[in-house]
Amino acid sequence: MNRNVSTRVLAAAPARPARPTALRSAPRFQPKKKSVVGRIFRWLVFLGIVGAVVAPFFVKAPNGNTYADLYVIPASQGAYHWVRDKISPPEEEEAATPKKDPGPSELDTKFDEAVTQREKGEAAKAPEAADEAVAFLEKELDASGRRIDVVREVGVAASKSAPRKTRVGTAQAVEELAAQAAAQKRIAAALAKRKSEQDVKAALAAVPPPPPPPPPPPAPPPPPAVVFYDLKKLHAWPAQPVGTWVRWKKTTGETVSHEDHVLATLTEEAAVVRIEAVPGNQAISERVFIFGADKARVLREESLKVGDAEILCLVVQSGSTLRWIPKEGPGADRVALRVQAGDQTSAVTELSEEEVPVKGEAKKCLKYTVGDVTVWGHDDVPGFAVRVKTGAETAEVIAWAADPTARPAIKRPVAAEERSEETLLAEAERLKIHGWVMLREVIEAMKTPPTEPEKLKTIFLDLETAAALLTKAREVYLLAKEKASDPAAIEQTVSILGRVLDIAARYTDSIKLRLK
Repeated sequence: MNRNVSTRVLAAAPARPARPTALRSAPRFQPKKKSVVGRIFRWLVFLGIVGAVVAPFFVKAPNGNTYADLYVIPASQGAYHWVRDKISPPEEEEAATPKKDPGPSELDTKFDEAVTQREKGEAAKAPEAADEAVAFLEKELDASGRRIDVVREVGVAASKSAPRKTRVGTAQAVEELAAQAAAQKRIAAALAKRKSEQDVKAALAAVPPPPPPPPPPPAPPPPPAVVFYDLKKLHAWPAQPVGTWVRWKKTTGETVSHEDHVLATLTEEAAVVRIEAVPGNQAISERVFIFGADKARVLREESLKVGDAEILCLVVQSGSTLRWIPKEGPGADRVALRVQAGDQTSAVTELSEEEVPVKGEAKKCLKYTVGDVTVWGHDDVPGFAVRVKTGAETAEVIAWAADPTARPAIKRPVAAEERSEETLLAEAERLKIHGWVMLREVIEAMKTPPTEPEKLKTIFLDLETAAALLTKAREVYLLAKEKASDPAAIEQTVSILGRVLDIAARYTDSIKLRLK
């Protein structure tokens, strides 16, 4: 019977007979009426669905949660619990008891220990010894790696929302992980440095010790004392008094001339020998011999070969000139076997002894040859030379004395006395020009000297001819000077001819060296 249908009981009315009801072909559907509670429940469900659909447009759920997670499900659970509590209210629970703190988890303990060990490691100092320091740092490096693994594990656990296995927060774990990494980096750098020091120490230990220093060289012997050579013995003139003279007779074919060598000046340093023409005693040239005590220094001893003989010589330096003077034998202190002056060198090619008549008396003389010049010398004659042969010319000593006034005069040839000044000057000028032209040709040819010996001999003969002409011109000028009204001009010409003859003599020596 439907509760929503109320019935009335009519007590006074008589009962009516039942009406016959017509039969229906099919029953008609009639909706069943719902209770108030059911209606309320249905509206709540409907509103919850509408709210779940509309709320996401107005409510922003954090951490990836949906609106249903935040409101719908809790609301449905709350409704469920409310209904459950209304249907069967829970019994009163006993008085609440305080829950015990479970304490730090295993991960928390590991984390705290990792932090403590890091702080201790940062405060610790490595030993001073290299080996101990390397072992200590290697141990610390391994421990830091293990601590980093622990902190990483705690950080992973802290990042999970549930279940919570650690009280350490994610930010704290990340910060500690960075500190652990920095500590590991410092330990690795210190370890690399100590290992490098250890390697260097090992490399140095492997290097063999240096050999002991050699003993100091013996002290060099003291330089030999400087020894000087007395050139007075070689030049011979310094042994004579001033004024000593020597007369020479020169013969060239049929031409005979005379000249005197006079010791004009003598000092402690040098001697000057003046060459005068005879007759007239006019100065032709001068020869200077330098022999100061400190002018010639002995450099060494050296053997020199002359012919087949080996002769021990002293090498003597005087200025820029080197001389090889025999130390013993007949030529000792009398002749230089070799003379080197700049780029000019002359050498003795023959050395012997030979008897030569001197003032009609045979004397044993020293004979030596230099190029085409052969000299005979004896100690009795001032200047040592007794005879000199040069090509076709032969010069011999015929007299000498220490007294200048004892020089005999030579009478002039009659032909020379009869000739006038003009004749003599004209002849001298002709000889001078002819000789000077030939000398200039020789000088031009020697600017590029030929290498063929035949050409050199031709130039040498021309040079001898030019020198003979110039010498004859000088002699004629000196004869003309005695009759000249202006002797000074002739004296100047004679001086010029003397210098020209010196030039010719230098070229003569140069050509002789090339012909050797």
